[in-house]
Amino acid sequence: MTSGVIATALEAGDPLMTELMGRSYRYLGLFTASIVNILDPEMIVFGGGVVEKLGDAMLDPIRTVAEANYLQKEGKVELVAAQLSDTAAILGVAALAMEAYS
Repeated sequence: MTSGVIATALEAGDPLMTELMGRSYRYLGLFTASIVNILDPEMIVFGGGVVEKLGDAMLDPIRTVAEANYLQKEGKVELVAAQLSDTAAILGVAALAMEAYS
């Protein structure tokens, strides 16, 4: 199933897709809160086709669930969508090579 099919189904109000994505938001929010509670990062980056397609429509409910489950409420953790798309892997490899050989 492609991100376009998911987005179209959500826009059409498909009840099954709405329920499934709602569950996804909840579990991703709980997972995010767990990571924040354990590692205390400044930022968490979400990537992938569905995140690219849905953007804040996906990140906002994840953020809501995560924030409700943080153990320490001070200090805002930034939840953002990845910006590098298909170039992320090659840019990561290039950065590692530059670091290793500089």
